[in-house]
Amino acid sequence: MVDAPLKEPDYSIYRFDDDRKLCVTAKPHTEAPAGMELSITGDDGAVVMGDAEHRKLHLEVPVDSQLEPKDITIRMDADS
Repeated sequence: MVDAPLKEPDYSIYRFDDDRKLCVTAKPHTEAPAGMELSITGDDGAVVMGDAEHRKLHLEVPVDSQLEPKDITIRMDADS
């Protein structure tokens, strides 16, 4: 499961891959700011959660248990 803040000023989590596509780099859950703790819904896929002031992209996908946050990058493509 990955949560990505939509308005947080931590630009170190954003990067571009070799195809110049925007990616969000995962961080350990211990680095989550207060009020942004992870909550599991049990549904695979992406959803925007929160209120108008603190929205976040919530994504749950099955991953191998031996992976660590440094091994995971989420790439976002625009709708076409």
